[in-house]
Amino acid sequence: MYNDPPPMEYVRKTLDHGNGKNTVMKNLEPVNRPAHGDEGTSHVPIHYSSTTARNVILFVIIVAVALGVIFVLGHHSRARAQMELSNITLHEVEQPVPVDVVHVGRAPAAAFLGLPGRTSAWFETTLYARVSGYVHDFNKDIGDHVKANEVLATIETPELDDQYTATLARIQELQAERNVADSAVHFTELSYKRWQAAVPAGVVAIQERDQKKSEWDEAIAKLKAADAQITSGEADLARLKHLQEFKSVEAPFDGVITARQVDKGSLVTAGSTTNTTPLFTIAKYDTVRVFVDVPEAAAPDIHNGMEVSVKAREYPGRDFSGKVARTSEAIDPATKTLKVEVDVPNPKLELLPGMFVMSTFRTSRAHPPLRVPAAGLTFGPSGAEVAVIGPDNRVQLRPVTIGRDLGNEVEIASGLTGNETIALNVGSQIASGDKVDPHDIDETAAPQPTGAHAQPSTASAVIPGNTK
Repeated sequence: MYNDPPPMEYVRKTLDHGNGKNTVMKNLEPVNRPAHGDEGTSHVPIHYSSTTARNVILFVIIVAVALGVIFVLGHHSRARAQMELSNITLHEVEQPVPVDVVHVGRAPAAAFLGLPGRTSAWFETTLYARVSGYVHDFNKDIGDHVKANEVLATIETPELDDQYTATLARIQELQAERNVADSAVHFTELSYKRWQAAVPAGVVAIQERDQKKSEWDEAIAKLKAADAQITSGEADLARLKHLQEFKSVEAPFDGVITARQVDKGSLVTAGSTTNTTPLFTIAKYDTVRVFVDVPEAAAPDIHNGMEVSVKAREYPGRDFSGKVARTSEAIDPATKTLKVEVDVPNPKLELLPGMFVMSTFRTSRAHPPLRVPAAGLTFGPSGAEVAVIGPDNRVQLRPVTIGRDLGNEVEIASGLTGNETIALNVGSQIASGDKVDPHDIDETAAPQPTGAHAQPSTASAVIPGNTK
């Protein structure tokens, strides 16, 4: 059963009171109520006003038009932005790439080559015992300055002394035996001469005379043997006497004791094998030798007599002057370096043996090579290249041969004439034939001093691997 709907006036008031929209309620039409007994029909309103349908359709059309306008405007804006981006990109691609350029220059005729070195004493030797015994006393210790032939220590040699005494007694015994042999020679000589005179008279037989001659010869031989034994004994005695002189350990030259390996009472053995203990180490370094390994690329610039400036970090601001004394005249196949010896006067003994120093060679070349910044090099499949800028500002990648790598700069052995302008820091985005916008950084660089105030460039290191 359905209840009767409320009257139209009641519905209108209720809606007006709840929503406050009279305009909507004006469009509502009265609802036909069914008569009593029509329970099979629905009471839901099924008819609407034609004005409401037109409003809905108009609203849908307005929304659709607005969405269409928004879509068209957005699509047009995106297309215009994309077109502008394409034009800007095309413009940028067509513009030449800006690059920094420099002019190829020639290396100075005079240059400084700085290389590390190690100092060594002029003379340095380790003293070993020449006789076996024990240290009786030592007179010098490490750090002591000694003179040549000055006694450093004394060694007690009881066994050597016993050998000397025994040898001396043996020589005296041999001397007595020699005197006996000499007497036998004189006796046999007289006997032989008597028998020889008696033979013509027929007193003795010739055989007896010959026997006396044989006895005389035998006595002479024994005398010679005794003389030989005495000579041998005297030589042995002289050897032992000479060894006794080594009981006093003396300095071989003027120098400084740099090491002492024995104490008083230490047992020492004669010799310098690995099983024997050394006594002292003495060094002479009023002139030091500085050994420097010069790379193969710089070897032709080094010659005997050239001046070298030596600096030690222990003496900041100090320069020690030296000269190249000699070279090995051969390249070490393992290190590709030339061994150079620099002699440095060291009268105050300030430079100690074994110190690390920096040696600066002043080199001079009749035909200095071309030099470019290291940033101007690129490496392609064929090796080292430089980007040469032509008159039309186009790049030409030209292969070159590196002569010497100085770190920030590189000397070119071949491939350039010296009149070129090259680009720096050329990456893979620039190929041969591309046009660039060159910016000459030589013009913005600070002016270099010239004339008497000019200083040659200093090469702190040379890389042997880049010499070919």
